[in-house]
Amino acid sequence: MCKTTDNPGKFPEGYIKYSFKTYLVHSLPLSFEIDGPEVSRVFFEKKDPEDNYDIDWFMTIHVNSECAIDDLFRMGEEWKNSIFDIWSLMVDVRITDIRCVNIGFRNSPGGGANSNILMPMLEVNASGRVSLPSLHKETISSLRRTFKSTQSLAHKALLEVFRYSISSDDPVVQFMLLYLILYEIYGSQSNIDKFIVGKEPSTVQSKSPHNGRLETKYTRLRNQIAHRVGVKPEFTKADIINELDGLRRLARYALCSAL
Repeated sequence: MCKTTDNPGKFPEGYIKYSFKTYLVHSLPLSFEIDGPEVSRVFFEKKDPEDNYDIDWFMTIHVNSECAIDDLFRMGEEWKNSIFDIWSLMVDVRITDIRCVNIGFRNSPGGGANSNILMPMLEVNASGRVSLPSLHKETISSLRRTFKSTQSLAHKALLEVFRYSISSDDPVVQFMLLYLILYEIYGSQSNIDKFIVGKEPSTVQSKSPHNGRLETKYTRLRNQIAHRVGVKPEFTKADIINELDGLRRLARYALCSAL
């Protein structure tokens, strides 16, 4: 932990800056208070706010106590995952290529500043345009509320599972992890299906070949992957791809409601 001290090797108001990539339209910088004992604020900004299709972003963590550079880097590494987990869930976007690019301090008044710039890796950029989601006022309000209650959030481990799942390129991995989130929240497949049918009554259900009970299409696909060897895997995978958005929507709603 950083401690306030007169040690000349330590500096007040440090910051750790990360670059990352995400597909999101928003031009203005965003600043959120954090309820951590050492971290006071997190700042998000787009590298090129004039380009709606730019996927390069920066996230800066601000520290409110004096510390040495090693402690500052350690705090950044400890906090960045929690911050990105919240961002990924609330904004519902994939985050990739996270990299620390700058560590800096503000010295005492009149003392200037210290910084350590980490040069970015060379990149080859391909041209192309895709449709990007926008960041709405409701989402920003949710981010603000969640960041201010970081220390008291429930199911913190599931936030990490959600971010990892939607960042995976494998649809089966995504599907099974999203279903795991529901299982950890509701405790059984029957309770999961009750939640799903209650939230989306038109969800297709069919009889389980195991016990004859009705199960939703999501539970059926989960069980086909886990222990129903009589179903061709390529058919199950095709169905999973078709149903992945629906399960992601349900898992995200359940997790946001349970925080």
